Amino acid sequence: MRICHIAPGFVPFGREAYAVNDIIMELTSRFVKCGHEAIAINVSESSKRKQRVRYERGVEIFEIPVWDFLLDGNSKSQSMMKEVAYSVKLSRFLKDFIKECDIVHFHVPFPLMLGLEKIVKKGVPIVYTIHNPNIGVKAKGRNLFELSKELNVLKIPRYVNFLSLYAIHLGLEYSTAVIAISKILKSNVIKYFGIKAEKVFYIPNGVDTQRFKPGNYPEVRKLFRIPEGYHVVLNVARIAPYKNQLAIVKAIPWILEETAEVMFVFVGPYDKNSDYKQKIDYFIRKNNLESHVIFTGKISSELLPKVYASADVFVFPSISEGMPMALLEALSSGNAIVASDIPQNREISITGREAIYVNPQNIQEIAESIIILIDDKKLQEKMRKRGRKTAVEHFDWDIISKKVMRVYEEVVGGE
Repeated sequence: MRICHIAPGFVPFGREAYAVNDIIMELTSRFVKCGHEAIAINVSESSKRKQRVRYERGVEIFEIPVWDFLLDGNSKSQSMMKEVAYSVKLSRFLKDFIKECDIVHFHVPFPLMLGLEKIVKKGVPIVYTIHNPNIGVKAKGRNLFELSKELNVLKIPRYVNFLSLYAIHLGLEYSTAVIAISKILKSNVIKYFGIKAEKVFYIPNGVDTQRFKPGNYPEVRKLFRIPEGYHVVLNVARIAPYKNQLAIVKAIPWILEETAEVMFVFVGPYDKNSDYKQKIDYFIRKNNLESHVIFTGKISSELLPKVYASADVFVFPSISEGMPMALLEALSSGNAIVASDIPQNREISITGREAIYVNPQNIQEIAESIIILIDDKKLQEKMRKRGRKTAVEHFDWDIISKKVMRVYEEVVGGE
C-alpha cells in the first residue's frame, strides 16, 4: 500500500519538537517496516522554488517551499500567511501526485482546504485524524462565527477559530474515515457534527516505549544543578494558560512546608514576555521560590527521555487536551503521575490506578497529591510499575500503528 501523510505545515520536520510531526514519523516509519510505501508531505526549511525530496527512517519526505520570512516569523499574521501559502502550493503539488497514492491521511484540515475536492475526485480514500481538543460544543446547525467565540480555550483570535471550524467541517465531510485520538473527541464528532458512528474510529496517540523508559541518569541532575537528595517534580509542556503551570507554582509553598528538598523542573518552550509567564515569574519572586524552580525551555530530543526518567513525580494539571503525548511519555518512563481530572487524561488509565487525578483549579488538592507521592515511596513504586506496564501493553506505537493500518485496510477494501 502507498500511504501519504500530510503534515500541518506549521513546523518543518526536524526543526523542533512538534507533536503531530512526531506522530506522522512514528506511524509512517512503522508502515515502511511492514512493507508498505510511506510518504510524508510538509513545509520546507528552505524557500527554494522546487520541493525537496529526502528520506528519513525509510519514509519518503516531500518538502514544499514557502517564503523564508514566513518560516521564521512568529506573529499570528505570518503564521496564517504561511498556512495559506503552504495550502496553495500543496494543492498544486497534489493535483498530479495524488493518483499514485492508495490512502491520503491528514491531521489538520486547513492546509487541505483547497485540495480536498481534488483528492475526492481522484477516488483516493481520505483518513482524517482529529486532534483538536475543543470540539465540545453543539456545532451542527449553528453559526460558525458564533461558535468561534466558544472554542477559545487557547485564546486564539476569533477569525482563526472561525477558519479552523470551517476547515474541520470540510475535513469531516470529505473524509472516508475519521480517527479520534480520545473517546470524548469521538463522541463529540458524532454528536455535534452529525458524522455517522461507523465512520469514526477511536485510536489514541502512542509512545515509543523503547525510547521513553525507566533509567538512571545522574548527568541530568548535574546539568540542572539539582542538589543531591532532592525530589524532582517534572512538568513537560509549552508554558501556556491551558497547560496550567501557574497552578503547580502556586502549590509549591504548600509542598515546601512538608519538605524543603524538592526541585520543580518545567520543560517546554515559553515566551518570557507573555502575560502568563510574567504571572508565574512574579509569584515565584514574591514567594522566594527561585531556588526550587527551573525552566529549561526547549531541550533536545536526546535529553528529553533522560529527564523523564530522572523525575520522581510528573505533574500535568492541564485544563484542555486532545490526547497528551507528554502524559504517555511520563507513563512509559515509569513516572508517578498527578494529572488533571479531565476525560482525555483519564484515558491513559487502563486500570484506574496509573495516576492520581485532581481538580486543576484546586491548588491544595494538587499540592497534597504531590506530597503523598513524595512521602509514600511504596505507592510511588507501584504507580511506576503499573504505568510502565500500561504503556507497553496498550500505547506502544507498534500497537497503535497496527490499529491505524486496520482502518486503512477497511476503507481501501470498502471502495
